[in-house]
Amino acid sequence: MHWRHYNMALGLIGLLARYDEPLPARAARIAVRNLIHDDLIVRKVSIHLVACLCKQQKRKHPKREIQPVEEPGNAICKYILVGCG
Repeated sequence: MHWRHYNMALGLIGLLARYDEPLPARAARIAVRNLIHDDLIVRKVSIHLVACLCKQQKRKHPKREIQPVEEPGNAICKYILVGCG
């Protein structure tokens, strides 16, 4: 494939990649192989794609609700006064 067409196709893959949509395994393989490419633009797009892959593979952290502690008086003002003095 000619280098212009290759850069255009890889740029399109880079634009279509999102962290919330899974990237196909073939596109991931292309991105990883292009991390050592001679062309700077190809390497930059590949770094972006690998970053999207890492965000996709990051595990979800469970969220917990915490009940605030009720203290007498305004707790925010008390903390501000202690921190300023």
